[in-house]
Amino acid sequence: LYGFTQQMMSATTNDPDPSGILVDESKTGIEKYKGHNFTASMFVREHIDTLEEFEVRDDDVILAGYPK
Repeated sequence: LYGFTQQMMSATTNDPDPSGILVDESKTGIEKYKGHNFTASMFVREHIDTLEEFEVRDDDVILAGYPK
């Protein structure tokens, strides 16, 4: 996850995909992986695999939002 986070943080404003997440618009539908469903256009197996090693610390802050 560290590498993924660094990639997202180092994206520049000139980057065509500033979020650091590549979207493959040619992929449609749902991708099932390890018993979970993901949007196929944004699914990258390696990113999901890195989450298994992610450790939450007591001082972590989680921000969540949703559209109105």
